[in-house]
Amino acid sequence: MKLTPMELCDLVKKAFPYEGDWHYAQLAESAELRQIMPNIVPADDVRKSGKQFLLHKREMVKVFKFLSSNRVVPDEAKPWKTVPLFVVQELGADYLHSVEAEIERLIRDGTENQLGGFLAGTAAYAPAYVQKQFAGCYARMHRAITAWEKRHNTHTEDSNMDDPCVAHFNAHFWGLSGWIDNLYAAWQQRHNLLADQSPVPPTGILGVRVANRAKFEELSVCGSFLPLAKRPKVWLSLEEWRAEA
Repeated sequence: MKLTPMELCDLVKKAFPYEGDWHYAQLAESAELRQIMPNIVPADDVRKSGKQFLLHKREMVKVFKFLSSNRVVPDEAKPWKTVPLFVVQELGADYLHSVEAEIERLIRDGTENQLGGFLAGTAAYAPAYVQKQFAGCYARMHRAITAWEKRHNTHTEDSNMDDPCVAHFNAHFWGLSGWIDNLYAAWQQRHNLLADQSPVPPTGILGVRVANRAKFEELSVCGSFLPLAKRPKVWLSLEEWRAEA
């Protein structure tokens, strides 16, 4: 039996509790949050921001493979082989053609930092990218999925692809993330590097270090570590959710 949306949510939430704040900490206005998440570089970092995105996706996908290894995941959660037609229709064929052409060029001639910067929309690809929050093609695809879900009455705020705090509760998130990771693997193979995509168990908090837990609870955008009574309902466990209902 395939994972239900609620089961998928519960499968990933404990393994990726900092995911939303990891994204928000990269914004220019999040300097204070970065002080307590000190190993995250901002999106305007030309040297590392793109590679940071690819490495983060790689780690997430490897853990997701491990978590879902004995389960049947929804088709939407399987890595895209190509950009799905409904995403192409939302964003426009001309735009997607230009994206695919640039990805192909970067895999052939670019650095991993430039490839990640292009996908994520960071200064590693072009400084102008960071003038608008979440402006890369990866974020545009998130928004395209949301638009499609709303039109087809499958959208829920608890797995909203427009919200970095809960996007990873959406099956489409993992299909898109798997596609991103395969692009990174293609770059590695092109440059004669090992592309290790093997499943790994979740360890710690996926490279995120929080220097001050109390301060993090105060500054967290997503609230995944707030006291239970103050925590957004989506972050409750399935048992807690049922108890609250």
